Amino acid sequence: MILKFLEEKGITTLKNEERSEEELDAELMKIALKEENKDKCFLTLAETLKAPLWVFEGKVIQSPDGGMKFEEELAKLYKPQGSNPCSLAIYYSPTTSEFFRVVLIDPQGLDFLTSCQESELQNVEPELFSPWVLTKPEIKELLDTNSNS
Repeated sequence: MILKFLEEKGITTLKNEERSEEELDAELMKIALKEENKDKCFLTLAETLKAPLWVFEGKVIQSPDGGMKFEEELAKLYKPQGSNPCSLAIYYSPTTSEFFRVVLIDPQGLDFLTSCQESELQNVEPELFSPWVLTKPEIKELLDTNSNS
């Protein structure tokens, strides 16, 4: 999927080089997650999964109880045309280009956030696509309105 996305953008990798699959994957991810490619890559992933995809950007921090927790700074919604109402989430650190496994505590809250974004893509060219971006205070404010209703 990522290779197809990159080839559609005209980015080809040197397949003839003697590289392991892991090295090729790492190189592809570096290209796909460059700032200018990132939104198109995540939209392609959402379209492939046929589901709204939330990408929570942030960092992993030490929690007071001695464990680790992911602290969101931004949330971006990639919502493909004709997607189903069930949302998916990815936790990603843009500074380290790492993805993290996080237990999703409130899937209904995620679906609620998705429903708050009213516009749906209507044949938008991937180059013109821009995700819906929420800051941490905006997420909290929306979720608070849901819990008060």
